Amino acid sequence: MEVRKIYKAGNSYVISIPKQVIKLLNLKVGDQILFKWQQDQVILTPIVKKNKIEVIRQIAGCLADQEELVQDLLEIRELESDREGTVLE
Repeated sequence: MEVRKIYKAGNSYVISIPKQVIKLLNLKVGDQILFKWQQDQVILTPIVKKNKIEVIRQIAGCLADQEELVQDLLEIRELESDREGTVLE
């Protein structure tokens, strides 16, 4: 356990995070941390962002599903057109 001092920076207050914690949680500049408080305790939780590759895979999966849906809709449209054409003839 380490003791840290609170500093004022502009309108904000700042507490430094020990280097060991930064390494343990694999944090880097720009990462976000969620603050929760319960009575007299504060819990800090890193917000884990999905990496770009995982996001691209998810988007590709959605697009693949949409492509299949579009194909199904086109087939239905062709069937409807064929029926309408048959009725009109």
